[in-house]
Amino acid sequence: MAREEIRDGDCLLAIVIRGQDWKDGLDFISSEQDFQQVGTWSYNKGKALQAHRHLTTPRTAQWTQEVVYLKQGRLRADIYSTEKRLVASVQLIAGDTIDTIK
Repeated sequence: MAREEIRDGDCLLAIVIRGQDWKDGLDFISSEQDFQQVGTWSYNKGKALQAHRHLTTPRTAQWTQEVVYLKQGRLRADIYSTEKRLVASVQLIAGDTIDTIK
């Protein structure tokens, strides 16, 4: 899956996930270092997943994160630096997701 990163220098501000890029099966877009685990599940009807549990991973959040999934329509997301300077404007369409980091 395509992972479009929006950065201000070394600072990761957001990740854009395009809906049309979903792969079959389980696909994680986030890295192990990311605060929030983001991925897609694309299976055929009737697929049964094995029971599992998530690993204990202590984390400290400095910023409130937000995930937006666009079900219908279009959206322009303006991404700003921590100094409130416009870094990027991203056009999202139905099926796209944006994960804002900072």
